[in-house]
Amino acid sequence: MKLGSNVILREIANETNGYVGADLAKLCSKAVFEQYREKMDVIDLKEDTVDAEIPDSLAVSQNSFQYALNETHPSVLYETVLEFTTTRWKDIGGLESVKGEVKGLAQYQLNEYEEFRKFGMTPSRCVLLYGLPGCGKTLLAKATAYECQVNFMSIKCSKLLAMSLVESEANLRDIFDKVHQAAPCVLFFDELDSIACCGDAGDGSGRFDKLSHVPLPNHVSLVAILKAVLRKSSEATNPDLNFVAGATDKFTGADLAKICQRACTLAIEEFVRKKIQFEIKEENGELGLVASIFHQNFVDTMCGARTSINESEIHKYQLFFGTQDIRTLERSLQILRNAGGDQGEYYR
Repeated sequence: MKLGSNVILREIANETNGYVGADLAKLCSKAVFEQYREKMDVIDLKEDTVDAEIPDSLAVSQNSFQYALNETHPSVLYETVLEFTTTRWKDIGGLESVKGEVKGLAQYQLNEYEEFRKFGMTPSRCVLLYGLPGCGKTLLAKATAYECQVNFMSIKCSKLLAMSLVESEANLRDIFDKVHQAAPCVLFFDELDSIACCGDAGDGSGRFDKLSHVPLPNHVSLVAILKAVLRKSSEATNPDLNFVAGATDKFTGADLAKICQRACTLAIEEFVRKKIQFEIKEENGELGLVASIFHQNFVDTMCGARTSINESEIHKYQLFFGTQDIRTLERSLQILRNAGGDQGEYYR
């Protein structure tokens, strides 16, 4: 099948980092099959043969390749802990300062690398995201990978710790080998503190290039998070987000997502009760009942809502937030480890 006039091979090449020949062949096959699927209305499946003019009239479009790109990934990553993320910056409410830092780091690494080489330097590529659990550290890493159109690999450090020392070292070597083959790639270490030891090392070379605190959301960020969570909900009838934000002080982004999920569940339960009460069937849509999320659903949800963190956890982070000294932070990891919280993530 021939290529369509709108196909830009350079763009496709830029989105196939880490692909080998077999991966590219699979990509092209999926694009062709997608093009046939779109044109099924002109193909008579009852016939044993297809008119030769039909295949000749077809051409693989850029949209078909885009569909295939969403369905295929580098084979080198299939044996690893690989996630295919669709998280975007607009899916993350608040955290504008941290998002700006991460965006800048990714931009320098991907777009300005040659400029750094001219000066005999390399751009920063390692960042430690630290903060209370549920505040968006994982989402930041996923959004970076998706928005930069690079591969994303997530590693649970606690699982590495469960292995023997020899297995852990071998697994880590294998992970880094695969990441290099699939470069550019965001490598995300979750629960880093579970394998990090506390030492007296200072801020010399080989340490993290950037330390970014992912804070507990304030009122403005809480409203932004609620808007981001409800962005895809066309049935949310203008709930008072300022009221919800005011009643959820010291709640995390994950806590707010659960509140929205619960409000949605209450709205559906209420809709089902009304359907049963009025014996409404699908064909009687003229009565006008539509499932909607009302402000009262949020009020009812808030009655049983609780934050997932406690004051002691908040206090521990506040103790060392504001001091960007690496030695202090590394020593503080021991405090956080004893607290048993989610302390930080690392990605490169």
